[in-house]
Amino acid sequence: MRKIYHKIDQIKGPVVQLKAKGIQFGELAYIQLGDGTRTYGQVIKIDNDNVALQVFAGSKGISTDDRVQFLGNQVRLSFDEKLLKGRIFNGIGEEIDGKVGINSSVQVEVNGPSFNPAKRVIPSKMIHTGIPMIDMFNTLVESQKNTYI
Repeated sequence: MRKIYHKIDQIKGPVVQLKAKGIQFGELAYIQLGDGTRTYGQVIKIDNDNVALQVFAGSKGISTDDRVQFLGNQVRLSFDEKLLKGRIFNGIGEEIDGKVGINSSVQVEVNGPSFNPAKRVIPSKMIHTGIPMIDMFNTLVESQKNTYI
């Protein structure tokens, strides 16, 4: 069972700050509001024990004595190639389109690997179009594949 935190230190716009230990960057959390409703957020900053959460639905209605529980994982979606096309989800991957739920044993994380800009190859091969306005003022260059490190 994950620990429940009962004190929010600061609320600024959609960002909520509190003190918590053993939390990971990108971890999902839910906030239990005083009226019994629940909203979700994701860790966007960690500085020692100070944790900042971006609340998906905004911080309206959140008070400093609401409960915060970290879920120990990032946002994951059930994946089924045939049922996923054309679906609408909320910020944490719950279906909001009223269609049949996707109950698959295959779970995929929404976040991918980060891009390392230091490994980026600077595009340098110009594509000549023969149209002076494009070649002079909106130069096109060959693209590159992203390098994930």
